[in-house]
Amino acid sequence: MLEVKVAIACDSQRQPRPMPELFHAKAGILEDKDGDRLVFNGSINETPSGWFRNWESFHVFTSWQTPDPVKAEETSFYQLWAEPGG
Repeated sequence: MLEVKVAIACDSQRQPRPMPELFHAKAGILEDKDGDRLVFNGSINETPSGWFRNWESFHVFTSWQTPDPVKAEETSFYQLWAEPGG
């Protein structure tokens, strides 16, 4: 099963803001049937500028090697998703 969520800047009533804003970060949480998790976040752009001119970053953590960063990334991800206008 794959669940995908897309971030759109919204107001406190969860309505899209009139002036489009860009949620530039790419973030994700992957979990297997055993509960092992991999989280990632970063700003990488798949464009010529992203590859050749920008300074981009991308971080990946696994629950079996680095549980504290995984927990922090999950908390941040779910908080952003749950808060209206966040």
